[in-house]
Amino acid sequence: LFSIILFFIVLNLLVLYKDSTPLTYDAEGYFEESVKYFQILNQEPKNIFLVFFEEKYDIETRPPVFMLVSTPFYWTFGITEDVARITNFLFYIIIIIFTYLIGKELGNKKIGLLGSIILSTIPLFFGFLRMYYTDFAAATFITMSFYFLIKNKYFQERKFSIYLGIILGFGLLTKKLFILVIIGPLIYQIFSSKKNKIFFKNISIILILVLLISAPWYLSQKSTIFFWLNESSNISLSKNDIDVFSFNGFNYYLFAMKNMILHDIMFFVFIFSFIGLFFIKNKHKQNLILWIIIPYFILSLVANKVPRYFLGLLPIISLIIALILYRIRYKFI
Repeated sequence: LFSIILFFIVLNLLVLYKDSTPLTYDAEGYFEESVKYFQILNQEPKNIFLVFFEEKYDIETRPPVFMLVSTPFYWTFGITEDVARITNFLFYIIIIIFTYLIGKELGNKKIGLLGSIILSTIPLFFGFLRMYYTDFAAATFITMSFYFLIKNKYFQERKFSIYLGIILGFGLLTKKLFILVIIGPLIYQIFSSKKNKIFFKNISIILILVLLISAPWYLSQKSTIFFWLNESSNISLSKNDIDVFSFNGFNYYLFAMKNMILHDIMFFVFIFSFIGLFFIKNKHKQNLILWIIIPYFILSLVANKVPRYFLGLLPIISLIIALILYRIRYKFI
């Protein structure tokens, strides 16, 4: 696992060294905002929690965790766009570790290792590792949430309920879209759980932790949150948006997986593997199927569709491929 992580980090550092493409669009905005956080922490560290409430700090209405994580890198290496991009390397290490851990839960460490390798080679994933967007960090928190949902055993484990509550809280402070990916699997787990005293205690712990961590920021952004909810749910916003209730709307991410996210060969391997899931025995099979179908459906209902919104599902896609390939090798080779 360490070798996989080291190889792909070195490879991306080499690409960064050769690539002089500047940050643009949202990535540029995230970078500028992260620099503001760094300056505030340097000059007025006691006021870091006031930046969301006072207009004088001129902070945008984006969840702050991703930009705040960049500040230690700025202190260590200086403020440059390439240093900002290196922030994702930390999240890459975490997402690979948790992909591996989920793979172990699905079967064994070989599935985890294979899933980690597949994930690292997915074109969209490999490319966004060097881009300064919040989506990569959000994908990391989504993957961690999936792992703790498995370990939580339908909300019967106190320790993992605490971990899940913490991760959900910080996930909400990383990207607002985080909730759209995780809400379906979370609700499924809740409805499938045994409703005993342990369940209600653990659900309460999760809710309290989520609120303690994320509520202060969201309460400071009430007007913009309502605007975002309205924006996300509108059937069509502009000529660039795809109608929600249409063939193109529901097939957008399917075609995006083929043309931009996975590309041809890996896309067909995934489709084959996803169908194969229905014919194998695995105690987590239903979770894997629903963790793809439910977020896919919810993301398809959002008017603004972008391939990078699918980053959070790539670890599960990689593990589904790894699980089926391992079963094929085990049975026929």
